[in-house]
Amino acid sequence: MLDDPPTVLLGRLGTHPPQWPTVDPDAPTLPAPQEHVMRRVLAALRAWGTAPCAHCGNQPVARPDLPRGTIDGRFCGGCIQDCLDDPHRGHWCPVDALGAAGG
Repeated sequence: MLDDPPTVLLGRLGTHPPQWPTVDPDAPTLPAPQEHVMRRVLAALRAWGTAPCAHCGNQPVARPDLPRGTIDGRFCGGCIQDCLDDPHRGHWCPVDALGAAGG
């Protein structure tokens, strides 16, 4: 079945269109979040992506959602790429040091 072409698989799905659920107008609605909660969430989102690169200090880290103990959570994409592209045998930088430590 997995080796069949897509047209064969689509034919097995049926000829009736999918039935989407309807919205019940009498269903209770969720209360709107309070303003102070929304301000805290917005402040957290703004602060989330502002961690500077530990090597150059100019660019934000590649992945601010990862812990600072990981390479992508500590260094920017440019510094990581520079480290990967450096052909010198004696090259050693903070990216390498963190990678060697298991980060």
